[in-house]
Amino acid sequence: MRAVVPVEIKAKSRSNTLPPELMGRKVSEVFLEFANPLLCQIMAENPKLTAKECEFQLRVPWMVWNALVMKKKSESGMDALLMLRTSLKDAPKGSKELVEILIERKKAHFSKYTYAIGNFEVRSIGDGDIRLYAEARSSD
Repeated sequence: MRAVVPVEIKAKSRSNTLPPELMGRKVSEVFLEFANPLLCQIMAENPKLTAKECEFQLRVPWMVWNALVMKKKSESGMDALLMLRTSLKDAPKGSKELVEILIERKKAHFSKYTYAIGNFEVRSIGDGDIRLYAEARSSD
């Protein structure tokens, strides 16, 4: 089975320093750990998953992660999590369940990570593996 390998970390904040909870860990590593159950299922169904397909599949965990971070930090009254759930109102039941599972997973296992995940990209590398590049963004 091909592996999705975490690499590279970039900090995007006003002070251009890493969030304290990231010291010693890569953003991509934490994000892959969060999305792991979904990726394992997808890669079991499609072991020849391309980098672009993997990147597409990571959009849902990315949206859930950032919606929860924004909800926690929002002073504007905007509820990104409510907006995400509302956008899924006509989606298949499985999609709604996936979002709820990811919400609970973030709250239960990743609540200490309060940064947003900015840009991310999945790239193919020469040995057949695919790599995730991600950046942390201050949620301030």
